[in-house]
Amino acid sequence: MIQPINDIAAAYRGRIYLHPRVLDLPRAQQLFWYTHECAHQIFGPGEAAADCWAVQQGKIQGWLSRVELTRLNGSMRQFPRDASHEDGAARIAHMEKCFAE
Repeated sequence: MIQPINDIAAAYRGRIYLHPRVLDLPRAQQLFWYTHECAHQIFGPGEAAADCWAVQQGKIQGWLSRVELTRLNGSMRQFPRDASHEDGAARIAHMEKCFAE
């Protein structure tokens, strides 16, 4: 579902919500956020697992190149830490390791 929420994307009880601003992002970032939320449906609430799975799926499926990962990292760098998310720098470091695997 596309609707304004207090995050860029979210997953709840079999539904994925994307903030309308996701549609303004480059295609690889749109797919990353959608795939990240799919991962929550599969693996549960862990952000690190969702980030990693989304990055690995993007690499396997060919829509996330090294260049696109760098662009994604640039957009996430300023993300603050909150109760369920590491800060952007920590998430980026983890995603880089997942991409390298």
